[in-house]
Amino acid sequence: MRVMLRYQKLHPMRYVSHLDLMTAFRRAFLRAEIPIAYSEGFHPHPIMACASALPVGATSDMEYMDIALTEGMEGQAIMDRVNAACALGMCVNGAWEVSPKVPSFMAMVRLAAWRIPCPGATKAELEEKLEELLRCETIVVEKQGKNGLRMVDIRPGIESVWVESEGDVPWIMARLDAGSESNVQPTLLVKALWGEKTGFPVGLHRTQLWGMTADGHALLENIAKETI
Repeated sequence: MRVMLRYQKLHPMRYVSHLDLMTAFRRAFLRAEIPIAYSEGFHPHPIMACASALPVGATSDMEYMDIALTEGMEGQAIMDRVNAACALGMCVNGAWEVSPKVPSFMAMVRLAAWRIPCPGATKAELEEKLEELLRCETIVVEKQGKNGLRMVDIRPGIESVWVESEGDVPWIMARLDAGSESNVQPTLLVKALWGEKTGFPVGLHRTQLWGMTADGHALLENIAKETI
């Protein structure tokens, strides 16, 4: 049985790395007695994969995990048992069976939505900076990769960006390319706005993940549910 889990990584877990988060889930599955399937070979491991790793320091409302079970379970039972065994800051809020025909979730990801806090800035200042930035045909910033630093143009990977606020507290909302083909991290957008010395934005939060369909972008879970 193949299952899609939707989970949250909340404030208490924000500084836990992706690998450590996966270890925490593996231990939660064991404590919850979830019948996870294991790979074959000399070093069997649980069959589980995350759709998209979060940067250390970020939180999220809508992450996805692909797991394989050796026997059938109802989604609500999976959620109840896993959440009872999870550490503070981990919460599974969706679980359903998906078809083997559904591609890997990592391969499906095309777009991510981010909430980027901007302490000390006013809404008018943010709107002016964004308007000025988006008038540029290219937005070149320095990016750290596996082979060292390189200059990249992130302008094609910015699908949309705007300012929201609550009272006098504004923040940036951005839809940015994600996945293996094109990936624009929100930290690069922050660097483009505020300069090379800008640190990691405290409170960075991912709100949604989308894949691509024939009709355009759709939430990852909707694509998985509709695939026969």
